[in-house]
Amino acid sequence: MKKKIIFVSDIDGTLISDGNELSKTSKRILKELYSKGIQICFATGRDYKKLNDVLGDIEFKYSAICCNGSEIYDEESNVLNKNYLDNEKCETIIQYLEKLDVLYMLYTDKGNVVRGTKDRNTRLLKLGETKQGSFEDIVEEAKIYYKLIYANSREIFNIESSGLNILKIEIIDSDVYKLTKMKQALENIRDISITTSFKYNLEIQPLKTDKGSALKNLIDDGYIIIAAGDGENDLSLFKMADCTIVPQKRDTILDQYDNIITCNPEEILRTVEEKAEEYGY
Repeated sequence: MKKKIIFVSDIDGTLISDGNELSKTSKRILKELYSKGIQICFATGRDYKKLNDVLGDIEFKYSAICCNGSEIYDEESNVLNKNYLDNEKCETIIQYLEKLDVLYMLYTDKGNVVRGTKDRNTRLLKLGETKQGSFEDIVEEAKIYYKLIYANSREIFNIESSGLNILKIEIIDSDVYKLTKMKQALENIRDISITTSFKYNLEIQPLKTDKGSALKNLIDDGYIIIAAGDGENDLSLFKMADCTIVPQKRDTILDQYDNIITCNPEEILRTVEEKAEEYGY
């Protein structure tokens, strides 16, 4: 009897780029994998609603690890777990971020909340400038950040954490040095986990909350795990995977992991098909 396979994949920077919807080709290949008996799990920093925004209409069942492991959903969209940050620690973090005047988002049980800023467009253009292209390129990049940050989110001035159950706090800033200093300061707060999914953000979750730990709550030990990802927040998946696929264009910490395959982003799902065939699917 052949072992069960699960394909668990990051979304942004791995299966999609620029916040676009999952392509028709990707949906078709994923459906084919599912029809062969391969389970599909999306593991993302997005919350469940924002995940479904980019998946669109798909014709197969999938489980989901959201907010980097703070939310877990089974194939029937049932919530298996929600892990919230301590309210007192959230208030401490928010007060610290307010003093620094940085842009941040709260992923909560009542939807996403974005810190309101009077200079929103200026901040978006600074994020756009990280593209280092023409003015048109910068504007297009700023539009992508606008969509990623503000779509399906409430913009609020004077945020208070009281009354909110917070799954994740995400900080976004174009100054990498500033993010590094913030991470060093926040690491003094006990019982939180800090990671990053791309160069210009920090993500704060409850301690020992990550994609790999969440996956352990979804499956037993009898699975072959094929993982795909491109960021630091995917490393916990790589530790568990029998095979890991990484897009060539991404800078990911890979040296400590075995069974790494690098390929062009558009070839990731074809590579999953090839590995599945090797396992008898």
